[in-house]
Order: sequence, then structure tokens, then C-alpha cells
Amino acid sequence: CVHPMLGRVVERLLEMVRAAGVRIPDHEALFVERRIGADAEGTAMMPHQLVRDGDLLVVTGYAQAGKSTLSAALAAEARAAGLATKRLSLDHWIRPEGQRGPGLLGRHDLAAAERSLEPWLAGDAAKVAIPIYDRWSRRSTGESRLQIGAQEILVLEGVAAAGLRLQTRRRVLRLFIDTDEAERRRRVIADLIARGATSFEASSIYDLRRRDENP
Repeated sequence: CVHPMLGRVVERLLEMVRAAGVRIPDHEALFVERRIGADAEGTAMMPHQLVRDGDLLVVTGYAQAGKSTLSAALAAEARAAGLATKRLSLDHWIRPEGQRGPGLLGRHDLAAAERSLEPWLAGDAAKVAIPIYDRWSRRSTGESRLQIGAQEILVLEGVAAAGLRLQTRRRVLRLFIDTDEAERRRRVIADLIARGATSFEASSIYDLRRRDENP
């Protein structure tokens, strides 16, 4: 069943992130997919109808829009409401710099992410293999494991999440995070400069990724 307590928590969280400048319009905040094999039927859902055991909550949006912050808060509040919840970032599946293809999907190995999640998406408990990606050196440094119970909620976040081809009987809820573009641009460029780019390079990368991240 749906958990009203978590729904109230989510409503409060959405009020908080809107107050911080993250735009989540009411009429398109949440999109629920009911998947049977490859078929899907979508219906709009409001926060008080949000989540139940075994759901997959996909949080996506542009880089530096607040996805990680919101998904961490959602996972923490779900646990506080008594719901077993795991959180996972698709940034773990960013390819090492020398192995990337063009564009957003070329930077992420989504096929590997889908293979790792396949047993859980099929309805079973799973121990998911997760690459360890070092965003400062832009390379993979190992692997870890995450145990996800069959009835646990999974919060999956990342810029590339919209590109996942999810074959699952689980209920999938998608949340797109938008924010003030000038502030997001400032954060993206500051992050790129901190990781070694020049101001010109950072501005160029921002412009390119703004186009290829467009959902």
C-alpha cells in the first residue's frame, strides 16, 4: 500500500526545495509508469500518493540541479518513516575518460547499470555490483556491492537516468529536477574549474552539455 506518512514528508521536502530555488511544477512533478514487460501506462501522481514498498524512484535533471541533495533527503526521510530504502547514483557508471563516446549517453555505461540492476528489477533481492568512479581523476578505481531487498525502495539518481531502458514489473516513479539556470551554470563552471578546466574550457563544456543533457 501507499504510505501517507512518507507522502506528507515528500510534500514538505518539495516545499523546501522550491523555497531554495529548485522548480518542480505541480502539474509535472511526478510521473508514474506502470510497466508490464515492455509496455507502460503513465498517469500523473501528486506527492501524497507517492511511494510504496518495492518502488523505483528515478530522480533526474541537469547536472548541478540538486538531484543528489533531493534524492538523499528523500531516502533519509523514507527510512525515518520506517520504509527500507536504498539510494544509488548513476555517476558510478560514468566511463573512464579514455573510454567515452560522444554526448551524455557516451559518458555513461547504462547497459552495465541495467545488467547490474536486472535481478532487482525482475522483482528479486539483489547484490548489485557498483563501479567506484573517481570524478577527480576521471577513472574507475574498483568495485563495491550494494544489497537491495526485494521489497526495498530504490532511489536511483543521475543526469543519464532518462536514458535507462527499464524492463521491470516494478512501479517506476520519475522526478525531474529543474532549477535557476544562471545559478546552475555558476555551479557547473565552478565544479569544472575545481577539477582542472580553464574558465574558457569550463564555459565550453557547460554549453555543450546543456544541449546534450536536454531531456
